[in-house]
Amino acid sequence: MAAAPPAQATTTIYVAVAANFANPLNDIIGKFKTYALSTYGYDYDVTYTSGASGNLLSQITGSCATTPTCATTNPNAWGHYDLFLSADVSRPLTLYSTYPSLVSTWTTGASPASANYLFEYAQGYLELYTNTGAWNVSSGLPSGWTTKGVGIAAPGSAPYGLAATQELWNAYTVTSTSALVHSTYADIASIYNAVVAGTETFGYVAKSQICSAGAVNVPSTRHQSISPSSTTYNAIIQDGVIIANTTARTRTAGEETELRLFVAYLNNHTTSPPSDTVTTLLNYCYGVP
Repeated sequence: MAAAPPAQATTTIYVAVAANFANPLNDIIGKFKTYALSTYGYDYDVTYTSGASGNLLSQITGSCATTPTCATTNPNAWGHYDLFLSADVSRPLTLYSTYPSLVSTWTTGASPASANYLFEYAQGYLELYTNTGAWNVSSGLPSGWTTKGVGIAAPGSAPYGLAATQELWNAYTVTSTSALVHSTYADIASIYNAVVAGTETFGYVAKSQICSAGAVNVPSTRHQSISPSSTTYNAIIQDGVIIANTTARTRTAGEETELRLFVAYLNNHTTSPPSDTVTTLLNYCYGVP
């Protein structure tokens, strides 16, 4: 059996990731580290911060993201990220269109030009969820739900919250400003935790949060699977983009090599046999790009 290459010095890259994808990303990171060490002898590390896509975008475009005096030992603390994995297309596209100096290409020769910068890494799905057996939500919000209301992630910053507002309007003619809609939750992780704890009887969550081994892992009466359509919500396409070097966060050659290898690993959508990324996406009930 061939020996693994000798380990090289540790390098670290920093990722801003939408809250719905934090657990899958953690799994992918573990597999990536094993792959890089066994294949190339690289002792890589990947650190991530999760949150609502809109809030992460604000960190990336904020003054501290390009100001060295804000730097600390943890670049993530000030938005000094190397990679942004959003829960939508619009935030990475905003970076590309409005802040071109803050993004870097991941490939070349693609059309349209934005495809050289943006890449789709997953498609997410919305689920209605309750953590109590007293209610059956398999066909949607049950009669009497208005006595409880429903929780969603903040639609202004969280793409899954925006999808929830579309579903609420299309299915129940309820607007996001209704008192029945509790939209103060910062991100999709917060609303999921509120439903699990019983703070919210009903909530719209990411399917990945109640999925394991490729299947929903809660009783059928406690969730409703909702596919994107013109009568539910717009497809949740999740895009990523590489953050360019700035005066506050300038990658070393080793860090740049790690970042490029990680992005290639994340974009390996080979299905036969399935890549580590594809296996992880399917385990968490995501659509594969």
